[in-house]
Amino acid sequence: MFRIEFTDGAIEDLEVFSKPEQRQIVAALEAQLTINPAHETQDRKRLHPSGFAEWEIRIRKIRVFYDIQNGSVKVVAIGKNFFINLRYFRRRARIANPSEEPTWRESLIVRGDDRDECAAHPADDFNAEIEITRANQSLETFLESRAREPGTTSVLDVKKQLEIDR
Repeated sequence: MFRIEFTDGAIEDLEVFSKPEQRQIVAALEAQLTINPAHETQDRKRLHPSGFAEWEIRIRKIRVFYDIQNGSVKVVAIGKNFFINLRYFRRRARIANPSEEPTWRESLIVRGDDRDECAAHPADDFNAEIEITRANQSLETFLESRAREPGTTSVLDVKKQLEIDR
């Protein structure tokens, strides 16, 4: 069974979300990554065979980047993709009025570093999104800096710190 640990930056990312979202994210990570986190599924893809933040998992509109090291899963970054502009991946402030949050009824526009655009349906085309993510140098640089953060915090301590333990 794999332990789940968060970098300080990933904890900061998690703090941006509401308490119910935080609970959902942590519960999904515990359910999906404690056993065989290196197995590709419809919502979990390997970004590249070696490097930093080697894996990405999709939890509805949320993306979580992680590494697997010595029996533990190291969560590097967590973000909510509003128009999946991967260059500016993370949501840094809460929307004051949740009713103003964009709806997800239509296809999304995906933009890579080169500004090429393609339509992607959020529920179906995770493979296309992964290809764009793999080619995004600025995101890769960001994830590398996050992955180099020295300390990690266990999932239990994160739950206590954010007061989301049940």
